[in-house]
Amino acid sequence: MANAPDKKAVLRCSVRISQIKKFGQQQFGLPKTKNFSRYCPEKSGCFFVQWCSKEKIPQKDKDLEEELFFDGKEASCFCRKKEQEGLDAFVFKVPGFIDENSEKKFGSPLTPEHITWNQRSLAVMIFHEDFHVWVRKFKLKNISLDDKIEESLASIFGYVAAIFWAKEKHKKINARRFLRGTIKDADLACAAYEAMENVYQNNNLNSAEKDALKRKIFNKYQKSIFNDSSWCFDRKANFASLYVIYKYSKYINLFYKFFKTRNNLKTAMQQIEIIAKKSKSPDDFIECIKDLTTKK
Repeated sequence: MANAPDKKAVLRCSVRISQIKKFGQQQFGLPKTKNFSRYCPEKSGCFFVQWCSKEKIPQKDKDLEEELFFDGKEASCFCRKKEQEGLDAFVFKVPGFIDENSEKKFGSPLTPEHITWNQRSLAVMIFHEDFHVWVRKFKLKNISLDDKIEESLASIFGYVAAIFWAKEKHKKINARRFLRGTIKDADLACAAYEAMENVYQNNNLNSAEKDALKRKIFNKYQKSIFNDSSWCFDRKANFASLYVIYKYSKYINLFYKFFKTRNNLKTAMQQIEIIAKKSKSPDDFIECIKDLTTKK
């Protein structure tokens, strides 16, 4: 681990975080949260080890299991144990996290790594994680019941809100370039997952043929998707890592188009809340967003 930041650096970062969070509350209607308000120098970061069967591509979060660590080496060691058990496993490095208890007690921790981040990166992280709290505050089940909806929406909102924040604070930012990589990566992740899904749903292929195509797909996307250590800590390409990146990517393009066609981000958030509450199901929510995006 690198040298711990000094107290002044921690204080400066805490002040920036407080300012960004306040901006999100005033401009986007995000709730007050405890996220990143508690500095934890003993935690090098947030690392989820996620694992699943090698034989079946995950379709939903329940198809994977996970365990949280705050040390990368410990996470990697645990991951190797899962692999030795014959499972697909990888270390998912996250900037922050929200679960049923974390926000009520402490919020997502502020780690030494966060202290080194620039303000734009902090803004993306804060708006993403506080969005999750917003979903829970308003009990938007047609978002929270489908992790692919919630994570895709939180991800693109984090970026779009950070662009708005940067412009309001007169900070230089090329919005199109800033988002281009996110959109491209999401498209690649969806293409990889859908290709793999087609293989494993094909009853005309035997196990050996499926395994061969599985290796071919992973080799094709290894460099463009899985070599990104900012999220795939150990750069492993397997069913677990493929599903996780797909979960964060599936609806990125749809929600980007939705936000792009709205002039006011706070109004867009209010519209999402109304649609989520009126929708009959998560699928119905997505269809309503599609209809609105097409009409606009």
